[in-house]
Amino acid sequence: IEKHFKETNSDACSIYFENFRQRLEYKKEEYEAIVRYELFLRYYKQAVQFTGFPFAYHTIGSSMAVCSDTYQLYGGMNRRKAGEDFYFLQKLIPYVSFTELTTTTVIPSPRVSDRVPFGTGKAVGEWISLGELGYGTYDFSIFTDLKCFIERIHVLYDCDDIQKAINQLPKSIADFLLINGIEEVVCEIRKNVSGVRNFEKRFYGWFNAFKVLKYVHFARDNHYSNAELLIQCKRLLETLIKESKHLKSYADFLEMFRACDKKIKESSTFHSIT
Repeated sequence: IEKHFKETNSDACSIYFENFRQRLEYKKEEYEAIVRYELFLRYYKQAVQFTGFPFAYHTIGSSMAVCSDTYQLYGGMNRRKAGEDFYFLQKLIPYVSFTELTTTTVIPSPRVSDRVPFGTGKAVGEWISLGELGYGTYDFSIFTDLKCFIERIHVLYDCDDIQKAINQLPKSIADFLLINGIEEVVCEIRKNVSGVRNFEKRFYGWFNAFKVLKYVHFARDNHYSNAELLIQCKRLLETLIKESKHLKSYADFLEMFRACDKKIKESSTFHSIT
């Protein structure tokens, strides 16, 4: 970790993680639950990355590192009962040099826990109790719709009719943007930037990872129901590597997604937004 910060001049980073290294130390149901939960996390991260969104990172408190001065500058963690790592990272990722470290591994505990309302311990416990009913995930169509928008953000910089441009997008993302006041947001950003590049940087200050998650939940609740995890992983992988027939089990898909996460670029393209 120290070497990474020296070599990359990072302000903060996400560290590669694996929730387990072997099966024997867990009961069958615990092993099956944590495989599916880690696959769920990696599917979401890789699906967001597939859309072209520039801040697709894992945000897990036990596998992140932040320079002391950066931590202080952005006000540190809040006192929420859960999610404080996610909310803290969303405050700083668009504005600092944020990287991903893949040359070491953090191994968080997959133990069952109800200490906090969501997270690994809570999810593992729920998935053990629900069985296969607990292994749903976001429909991949949500991310293909989002990709259509990400690819056309630059159009908003100088288009004459913002609402018309938005209405040309898939309905799930168009409805979400209009409900969240996209016209006012775009007009305000236009007043304060010159050039499409600066427009995009400022826009991602608004359309950050938290906004992406809110869109995903909106699309799930209003357009696409939860779908079977393995099927959605297969849909994503077939867009990335064009071949996934040899992958049969949840563990097979998890190993492939782990490999994908190890092949990421070392630094964010959109660091240092002003």
